[in-house]
Amino acid sequence: MEVETKKEQEEEEQQQKQEEEEEEEEEEEKERSTHAHSRSRIEENSHAREMEEVEVEEEEEEEEEEEEEEMVVW
Repeated sequence: MEVETKKEQEEEEQQQKQEEEEEEEEEEEKERSTHAHSRSRIEENSHAREMEEVEVEEEEEEEEEEEEEEMVVW
């Protein structure tokens, strides 16, 4: 009887250990996923800012060209 109890106890411990490892893996995966998502959003925001800057620069250049054309006409 004692041998069976030991075996059962070992099996329970092993199962508990496996469950804990699986939980740890899930947590790590969540963290990786969260970090990847954050990086992706940061990159998207950075790209959007760059595009916005380019747009502003293009608008400024157009305004300058229009002003120059007006000066030439005068």
